[in-house]
Amino acid sequence: MPQFQQVDTFIGQIFWFILTFGALYVILTAYVLPRMAATFEARSSKIDGDLAAAEKMRQEAEDVRADYEAQLAQAKAEAHEQARKVADEVAAEAAARSKELNEQLSEQAAKAEANIRAAREAALAELPAIAEETTAAMVDKLIGSVDRSAISGALSNNA
Repeated sequence: MPQFQQVDTFIGQIFWFILTFGALYVILTAYVLPRMAATFEARSSKIDGDLAAAEKMRQEAEDVRADYEAQLAQAKAEAHEQARKVADEVAAEAAARSKELNEQLSEQAAKAEANIRAAREAALAELPAIAEETTAAMVDKLIGSVDRSAISGALSNNA
């Protein structure tokens, strides 16, 4: 085999390979890998710190939200209570006004009925005089002269 005939160069290549590999190993373990490990550790601790801060903020947000919801529920309950009280007050006031208006209307109706009764009685009281005047006017037109006392006596007898 031709590749085994060059053994003298093969030994030199192995020497330089071991020397280069050893130098790279020392440089990597002494300088590069500790810096990379420190960077990874810093990133890991930064991420862990950020996650812890985020969890703390999430918990605080949940606490604030729960407090907000409790205050909102309390405010809603107070608003409903106040609305109920106002509605009750308005209903009571409306009932009082309705009662007052009903009393006023009843009073006005009673006055109107009394006025109608008085007007009817006044009209009925004036009816004989109006009948006498009307009869006298008709008789005067038909016959000519009228005796008022005869008309009054005739109307009095028929009434």
